[in-house]
Amino acid sequence: MRDAVLIFDLDGTLFLTESVTVPAVQDSFREARIEVPAEAFILNFIGSPMSELAQWVQSVCGNRDADAIMRQIDGKEMALVESIGQLFPNVSDVLRSLRKDYRTLAICTNGGPDYANRVIDSQGIRQFFDVVRCRTSHEDNKPAMVAEIIGNAGLTEGVVTGDRREDVEAARRNSLRAIGAGYGYGSEDELEDADAVAHAASEIPNLVSQLLGN
Repeated sequence: MRDAVLIFDLDGTLFLTESVTVPAVQDSFREARIEVPAEAFILNFIGSPMSELAQWVQSVCGNRDADAIMRQIDGKEMALVESIGQLFPNVSDVLRSLRKDYRTLAICTNGGPDYANRVIDSQGIRQFFDVVRCRTSHEDNKPAMVAEIIGNAGLTEGVVTGDRREDVEAARRNSLRAIGAGYGYGSEDELEDADAVAHAASEIPNLVSQLLGN
């Protein structure tokens, strides 16, 4: 077993977030009689702190109660996670394979604890991870959370896999390798500084092996 840490983003890397976030937002807007945003626009918020979505809702809801709309979005999203939520293809097999070969597997997500834990437990992947680090305050960011993970694990070698620029930045700032989840929601530009890009989750184990020199 290799003494390395493999850190994964959640939304857009492991979890097919569009299946729950898009209908949650669109249905909530429809019920509030606000112009329903397009799917592509909503996808821009996936992977970002929830506060960014909340700020946008505040900007478009007029005299309606933005906090109430956000609570409705959150409630719908949580329910959909359990009823129709799904992982990207082959994610469970990938995690099972990596679990056998590397010392520590971790999740690092901008999602809050309630949401992240609902996804992890509903999708049956908690068994694969030693650490789940969620965003719990406005001060949290991916580079700092990754630094905390590797510090607690006592490991200096590893790979961060994610679909957004912040995931790549988190790897770089902590002297880890970066795999871009090119099948997720980030643009090609966001992943241009990654060491490698996976076009499907099934490619991740081979890319990890190559980057760590196995």
